[in-house]
Amino acid sequence: MLGISQANVDANLESKRMALEATIGYPVDIIIFNDTAGRQSAKILWVKPTTVRQIQLLVRGANNLNLKMRVVGAAHTFSALYPDPLQIGVSLDDFRGEKYHLNEKRDKLTVLSSERLEDVLKWAAGKGVTFGPVPDALVSTIPGITATSSHSTGVHFGPFANMVYGYELVDGSANVRKINEDDNKEIIDACRVHLGLCGIIYKTVLKVLPDRIQRLTIANIPIKKLLDNENRKNLVINNLGAQLNLNYDFKSATEKEMEKMLADPLRRIPDSYDIFKEEMRLWLWSDVDQNTRLRDIYNDTITLADGSEYDAVSVIKPFSATSTGLLSNSKYQCYQFRTSVSFAAPESDDFTESNKTIMNHLTILEDIFKDVGFYPHFGGSWIRWMKHFDNCLLCTTKVADDSSKYRLVTFTEMSTDFDKCEEPLISEEHSMKQILMETQFGVSTMKNNPRVVPHWAKHFQHIPGTTDQIRRHFGNDLRTFINLRNKYGLDYKNLFLNNHLKDIFRDAFVKFL
Repeated sequence: MLGISQANVDANLESKRMALEATIGYPVDIIIFNDTAGRQSAKILWVKPTTVRQIQLLVRGANNLNLKMRVVGAAHTFSALYPDPLQIGVSLDDFRGEKYHLNEKRDKLTVLSSERLEDVLKWAAGKGVTFGPVPDALVSTIPGITATSSHSTGVHFGPFANMVYGYELVDGSANVRKINEDDNKEIIDACRVHLGLCGIIYKTVLKVLPDRIQRLTIANIPIKKLLDNENRKNLVINNLGAQLNLNYDFKSATEKEMEKMLADPLRRIPDSYDIFKEEMRLWLWSDVDQNTRLRDIYNDTITLADGSEYDAVSVIKPFSATSTGLLSNSKYQCYQFRTSVSFAAPESDDFTESNKTIMNHLTILEDIFKDVGFYPHFGGSWIRWMKHFDNCLLCTTKVADDSSKYRLVTFTEMSTDFDKCEEPLISEEHSMKQILMETQFGVSTMKNNPRVVPHWAKHFQHIPGTTDQIRRHFGNDLRTFINLRNKYGLDYKNLFLNNHLKDIFRDAFVKFL
């Protein structure tokens, strides 16, 4: 029976493929789409339009055949924002047109959706311009980054989505729409973080800045020093950006603790281990006189607010050359991100809130290392700060305290990697360990601080309470988003909706579904 059932499903999908291809007049494939975590596979229809006209034909064809569609960028998103099984996945990798256009005032850059962030940064740098803080997601497309409120670090800028000035897109009725902040501020503010629900975006107009020279300093700092509120506040407030990463080499563990850990099949660290004796790696971006000469890596020192001094290395280069902290994330390298879970928490002006956030975060990780064990490719633990601006309806920075002077949020994140050269398909054992780590991290983070909100691109449905937490925090903003989307006729028929987003927006969609 199962074989017959699957045969019927395959035959039905092939029938849809043929019907869609006949309708739009260009190739439609059937592929197996794998989610970024390597856990879920689904057969979908796969379409790669190259012109605006082809996108319009695709939208009309999907509507006529009662099919849903989702645009897939670099698949860097870990959340379930990809196409549902047996529906349409759209890639704009082959989209044709002028890739980049910098306006005369040199303050706005139009980017074609086929382009990846790494190439966009290089082209912009060649013209002497760049963006505010950018995420360490060089393989991602621009609409993919803006879709989910991708974060970086910076107290003067919000998430990358705040750099959006306008979009050129095809809406759910196959109309070409050109919207911008000056003429359509209400809808731009709603669709900065668009979740793929505002149409098929084929061009994004971004605000750009002069590519200023900055100093990037990297140092290992004891966690206990970073838990000092004044030390931490000085690093964050008095610099352009600050980011912390937990070193996972267990330097503070004793020889006996490491022996026990390595002898344990699950690689659990002994109960005697104290994570607060470890160090964290600090990335610090600071301003310099623009006449300062450029310098490659050189030995430096960093002094904290309490006067303590630590060895460091620094570079002095344009921001475009240091925006990702000298890290690279190429699709060709063996080590790749596999999973990531992240939350935004409100920061207080005296930085006592981030003290609690970091304490809770590290305690949760320590418990994971002791209970679940240490996953061989633990990617890292990241802590960042960003500012919230009111012109972004669905930015996760929205949890910032309205009464705060700085209006900052603290992002905490736990990620795992995998070696695609050694293990292109993740083993059941490794997948289960990742799921256990993610679940314990997510549940504990939400339990310890009910004010946190999950990152749009970095949450999983198997973590209990995640979608409830999103609905609770965004509340009426979810309904406002849908109402504005319908007011401006972007997608009356919910063509771009998948099951996961339908669940998140279920209360907002009550009168539309």
